[in-house]
Amino acid sequence: MVFYWGICVFGIFCSMLVQFLKDKVSKRFFLFAFFFVLLVFSALRVNIGTDYDGHYQIYKEFLRGNFKIGMSEPLYMLINLLCINLGLGFPTVIAFSSFCTLYPIYRIARNEDKPLLLLFYFLQMYLIGYCLVRQYMAISFEIYGIYLWFFKCRRKHGLFFMVLGCLVHVSMWIFLVVFLGAKFLKVNNILTVVLSVAVFLVSLKSNMILDFVFSLAKKTKYGVYTDILNKDNKAVELGSGIGVILRIITYYILYYLNYKNDINPKYRNFFNIAFLALVVSDALSLKILILTRLRFVFQIILFIPLFTSRLNLKKVYTFSNTLLALLFLAYLVTYQGGAEWGDLPYQTIVFNSIKEN
Repeated sequence: MVFYWGICVFGIFCSMLVQFLKDKVSKRFFLFAFFFVLLVFSALRVNIGTDYDGHYQIYKEFLRGNFKIGMSEPLYMLINLLCINLGLGFPTVIAFSSFCTLYPIYRIARNEDKPLLLLFYFLQMYLIGYCLVRQYMAISFEIYGIYLWFFKCRRKHGLFFMVLGCLVHVSMWIFLVVFLGAKFLKVNNILTVVLSVAVFLVSLKSNMILDFVFSLAKKTKYGVYTDILNKDNKAVELGSGIGVILRIITYYILYYLNYKNDINPKYRNFFNIAFLALVVSDALSLKILILTRLRFVFQIILFIPLFTSRLNLKKVYTFSNTLLALLFLAYLVTYQGGAEWGDLPYQTIVFNSIKEN
């Protein structure tokens, strides 16, 4: 745990320096330093994460020549096959995946001079990304695609990256459907807040929405997760609930920040609909473990207010300090028992070999 807190402290140090320094070269240096540290430790990890062995088994199947359509998503299959054909080992797959996951976030943070974006990523997603390799690579592509579509007016490039994310992990098709569907459904800010609170409470008290989600999942290859005997289809055991409360508070802080931005109305409508989906998926994830993955899909939108903020500096610093304080508390509550995610202790391929099961 001390190891990960060390990265966190380093990230705070670099982010605050970038926030306050005026020299452009120095700002970029410290932002890159934080990115480089995150990349190195992610790329060189071994035997860390609940899905690590599963991805290693996929690699070994390809290595044996057992290539089957549907074994994994197309782009992830391509990465494995490319590494095998070049004579590179599984650690290269992990290293390449780590780069593809972190670089889009770093690029936005650098382009928009928003160092807190990278720190926010570390606090919200970095360690879980050790486990969910494909999904978090796909999430980064989706974030970059949204950035290009709405904020750089490069729609073809934006759509390309969003589709690329879908080819890395199938869950991103859900996000793409919501993105495209937002053109046909209008939701204003007040309705979003009222509905999000109401639906969150209804989702906690009733299984109506949960049953609907499971009925859709049963028609796909992921229907196995709806089986009552599946280990992932189990009720979530909550502790004090403090971590959940802090997480929900950060949602609404970021929603408020997004509300204060003077941005494209079409983007605002999409954000409102995606925010509703995030709140619903969060409520459902408190009931069934596997639906946490659905929550991760819509957490994509939480990054957007951080790189679109147009508030004055004083307000930005106040907001940043408040948000970081909440995130630190949530981080501490969530990861004090971090072994359940398979994140602890840290191991590197430099000193350890891959465990064979």
